[in-house]
Amino acid sequence: MRTTLGVTAKANNIKDTDCCIISCAKNSGMIPFIKTNLPQMIITYDTFNLLWGRTINPWNPNKSAGGSSGG
Repeated sequence: MRTTLGVTAKANNIKDTDCCIISCAKNSGMIPFIKTNLPQMIITYDTFNLLWGRTINPWNPNKSAGGSSGG
């Protein structure tokens, strides 16, 4: 899975292994199925970066998706 921090220079940064938290969760039976967007380098509150664009509220595109990582 790509791990970019919303930075275009990391667009092809694909990890071969999971971090320890995901490994432990998988070993406990969790099945990860989604990954969210985040602000570039997690610098601002608005979930926008030049790589993936802005995460919008699915019910009202004029509002933020909310949350620290795009809802």
